[in-house]
Amino acid sequence: MKHDIYAEFWDARRRGANFPKIERRIDDTYQKIKLASLHLTTKENKEWARENKFKRWVKTEYTRKTIKTGKDILKELAVEDAQDSSLLKIPYSVVLEIEFKLRKPYLSKDEEVFYILDNPICKDGVFKLPYIRSTTWKGALRQVVRSIAHSEKIVVRLFGNEKESEKARQGRLFFYPTFLNRIGLDVIAPLDRRKKFPVRGPILFEVAPEEAEGKFRLVYVPFDILNDGSRLKIEVQEDLEFLKEAIPKMMLEYGFSAKKTSGYGVVEERIKGVIKTRLKEEKFEGLSGFTNAIDKICEVIVRE
Repeated sequence: MKHDIYAEFWDARRRGANFPKIERRIDDTYQKIKLASLHLTTKENKEWARENKFKRWVKTEYTRKTIKTGKDILKELAVEDAQDSSLLKIPYSVVLEIEFKLRKPYLSKDEEVFYILDNPICKDGVFKLPYIRSTTWKGALRQVVRSIAHSEKIVVRLFGNEKESEKARQGRLFFYPTFLNRIGLDVIAPLDRRKKFPVRGPILFEVAPEEAEGKFRLVYVPFDILNDGSRLKIEVQEDLEFLKEAIPKMMLEYGFSAKKTSGYGVVEERIKGVIKTRLKEEKFEGLSGFTNAIDKICEVIVRE
């Protein structure tokens, strides 16, 4: 069946993709782009692609409509509500959600073997939505916490240590993937540092463009000290204070994308979301709202 659909949209005369037929008969953006990769099977067509002759067609398909968000899909499946109600039964656990809009494009590298672009964005295996891996969030936030923490001990208890370590341990933070609702193209032209002139390119990248929306979600569970009353409240408050500083830095300053040192993968300040515990739920808007919500949750933890 997989090979049949490629055969259906093969143009023997042009020895490549039948673009008009794809346009008429396929609605899904990802499938259109995937079928267009048929055009890379000959040397002539590859040269045509390198000259960006297909760019206008691809860009039109990407910008034609907003992709159905992963948030909507998860809502239909009722996944998040079930997770929250289960996790929040654990004492001192915290569920944090932040809805954001990208200020700069997000880049990542997918593992597609055959694709019309050399640099496809990472997509989930089921819905083919562009998404940010949970491990990407974990690595980006760990880098920020490490830069502001006074001790590696804080980093280990939040994120765990290396799996190869003899004393391997799980961290208290659990991350989820983030689905993004838009996909587009970006062009990068590498420059000669001395001559300030493009050495090759332009190079096309598949990206989640500016103003693409998503939801960052993590769960904090202090599972390792639930039976240690002398440490529990102190360490939970301390951990939340680090997250209060580190999460905005990651999202607004450091970034969480490939090429983040060039400014990719940062969000607008107009964030909103919710912080949940088993005793309280705090909604917030903006950076100051996020800070105040963490402070209120800490107050509840002190009284618990």
